[in-house]
Amino acid sequence: MEVAPVDSAYGWVVAAGAFAAQFVVLGGINCFGVFFAPLHREFPQAGNRDLAAVVSVANFVAPMVGTAAGNLADRYGPRTLIAAAAVCQFGSYFLSAMVPRFWMLLLSFGVLAGLAAGCT
Repeated sequence: MEVAPVDSAYGWVVAAGAFAAQFVVLGGINCFGVFFAPLHREFPQAGNRDLAAVVSVANFVAPMVGTAAGNLADRYGPRTLIAAAAVCQFGSYFLSAMVPRFWMLLLSFGVLAGLAAGCT
């Protein structure tokens, strides 16, 4: 395996890819407040505290997964881990759009988006 020179342009490509992955995953979690009004209409029994719990679950799961994700990245490579994060993020958006109950939103977005954030 040939090692790239220390000051190659490929390093900037890797940095840009890491930035894009973090931007999409963490931006999706942190802009969740934009959806409060539509979610209040969909789940009238859920208050602001309940909706904020969805983001709290994602922010709790992310560092728990992140500790193991470092070992997985060493074993399987970062591309595999980022691909798994993309699948989890897509799954969180896709399943969250179809949930009929609030607790399902808590699991679909909170856990899957947290897994994606932990893997990036």
